[in-house]
Amino acid sequence: MPIHLTWGAFKNNKPKNSKFDAKTWYHINYTFKVKAFDHDNVKIDFNVTLVLDTLESYFDVSKMYINLKLLNHEQGHADIGFIYAKKLQDTFQKNVFFKKDYVTSIKKIFDSIYNQMIIEHQKYDEESEHSLNDNGQKRWDDYFRRYRE
Repeated sequence: MPIHLTWGAFKNNKPKNSKFDAKTWYHINYTFKVKAFDHDNVKIDFNVTLVLDTLESYFDVSKMYINLKLLNHEQGHADIGFIYAKKLQDTFQKNVFFKKDYVTSIKKIFDSIYNQMIIEHQKYDEESEHSLNDNGQKRWDDYFRRYRE
């Protein structure tokens, strides 16, 4: 389920040294449980979660009520987290794991998808110019809408 951001998600005011008016922090966590060993293969159940970190998220409270564009932009960052958490869950479920290296394989999958997510965040910020480019932001909003519905 996607995270729906509200002003309450931002527990801290913007740090003085930050060049951005807002930052949405979250964590993608996963756990797994080995269900069975089948010859060389391992059957595993995975649980991937996306958790908003309200203690690390911040917003320039002086702009809280006048800058809905910025909140929408930060929603996009939360949506990217949701998209990649789902991608991680799907990739884990589709993968075949082997007894000899399943823990290493799980970590490699996580690292790969996490790095893809970081690149996606950078692309989003560049193309939307951190919410300042209306056309770029609209293209991303249309993309995110498919995952929110």
